[in-house]
Amino acid sequence: MNTLRWLPLLGAILILAGCSTVESRIKERPEAYNNLPEKQKELVLRGEVTEGMSTGAAYLAWGSPDTVVRGSDHGRSTEEWIYEATRTQVVSDYRPAPYIYGSHGVLYRGWDYVFDPIVISQSYPYKSVLFEKGKAVAWRRAPLR
Repeated sequence: MNTLRWLPLLGAILILAGCSTVESRIKERPEAYNNLPEKQKELVLRGEVTEGMSTGAAYLAWGSPDTVVRGSDHGRSTEEWIYEATRTQVVSDYRPAPYIYGSHGVLYRGWDYVFDPIVISQSYPYKSVLFEKGKAVAWRRAPLR
């Protein structure tokens, strides 16, 4: 089996091991957390975002976005934070492989099919928050696949 095919899975595991948590982000920015209203502190601790939150509160709840999209909506400047997830799966695959066998000076040649799994990783957006003037005006969350 080709061990190089498992490298994407190993990479995903190493990336997840380095992910920040709500607790680590609060320790990183305690003043930002302490300045939040009590209701927003509760939401941050649960890893939730809601309308009216600042970019700082959204960072504490969800962390750094994978992509930031800046734009305009009806003349108002907007900033959308998009978070991605990665889906990794092993797909069964068979490929033809030549074989040679024989005995007593007689060789037989032919083809056989061997199992050779393929690891496929796909990133997809699964949550986002839209800001206007530094305050969240909308958020979305899709189920993880």
